[in-house]
Amino acid sequence: MIGRGRLLGAVLAVLTSGALVWGAVTVASAAAPPRAAATALGVGSCLDLPTARDRAARTAPDTVPCADEHTHQVFAVAAVPGQAGEWTTRPTASVFAAATAGVCGPEALRGFLGAQAVDALTDLTISRFAPSARGWADGSHRVACTVSVPVDASATPLPLRTSLQGIAGRAGSGRDGSAVVRACRQQAPAGAAWATHGARVRCDLPHSTQEVGAWIALRDGAAELSPATVATRCRDAAETFVGGPLPDGLAPSGVVVQADGASTLRCTIGGGPGDDRTDVVVLPR
Repeated sequence: MIGRGRLLGAVLAVLTSGALVWGAVTVASAAAPPRAAATALGVGSCLDLPTARDRAARTAPDTVPCADEHTHQVFAVAAVPGQAGEWTTRPTASVFAAATAGVCGPEALRGFLGAQAVDALTDLTISRFAPSARGWADGSHRVACTVSVPVDASATPLPLRTSLQGIAGRAGSGRDGSAVVRACRQQAPAGAAWATHGARVRCDLPHSTQEVGAWIALRDGAAELSPATVATRCRDAAETFVGGPLPDGLAPSGVVVQADGASTLRCTIGGGPGDDRTDVVVLPR
């Protein structure tokens, strides 16, 4: 069974790690006020918050042009739901976090990035910003949802000089193209094919293959699939991604991943070992 690429993660108060960082709230602790956002923040606004101190500061962040170096970008703005949104004073960090837990959703992020169902996205950090106390008192009871590209387990953000809005449809293998938000793999050669294991990396970094957003559930004991079997099982997913037969120089492959007692096959495409196509980033059709 081929499933859509999924965005996964856990709601944490300060710092998160793992796949997609979902629901990281930019507060210093559960007892501290939420990170204050300027009331003028709108969808597409860019912010430069390179250090942990910047991200935990209680003063309102200034926006910067997205062509200048920045770390975060607003992908959605929404009213704070529930009773907390009706308070006359700004909620505490813990109340704000609980009230907005479901606001900055992955589907809104995929829409902002311009990602299709077949796109496999790399690790991304979603953060929520509250209005300043003055902004809240003035009636701005809204949450700003931002996205950043983490470079380590502490979610240190990658500096960018381009807007992420619609970037999934932008060609290019560097940080100014879709490669910066796409998921790729570092697989080792296994004869004339790629081994069925390999680390997950952003596609703007050195890689051997590119994920195509298809996960195939495997039965127990299926982790020892041969590269040839993997290629056969992933061909349909690869051809769906490119919109037809694979062009010369590209072949289906995949990585077997074991997590939580289950095995899945993450389908990929790439050139064969030793050729000159291992750094190519392909857009879906």
